[in-house]
Amino acid sequence: MRNVINLQMKLGEKDIGAIELDPKSRDDIPQILRGLQYIYTEQAVRERVFEILKELLPNRIVGEGKADPNNGRPGMTQWTILVFGVLRLALNIDYDRLQE
Repeated sequence: MRNVINLQMKLGEKDIGAIELDPKSRDDIPQILRGLQYIYTEQAVRERVFEILKELLPNRIVGEGKADPNNGRPGMTQWTILVFGVLRLALNIDYDRLQE
């Protein structure tokens, strides 16, 4: 299943809007995360972004057309992929640094 975001939180998981980021931090990661947090907490913006994410489906490896959104292995949500992609491209980093 390709989900935009999991609505059911896991035990111990914190809501994205409740995460406190240091406003005085000079690092670039909290600034980017603050922007993503704004997208998530503003309902009108979030709904529009989620609509766009629902439309983005990869092409099938075998055959023609887009992949079926109802099939697939559960894994990362499209929101998680968006966050990782934004961080990687905005910071111009590789996946090793992103993992840390």
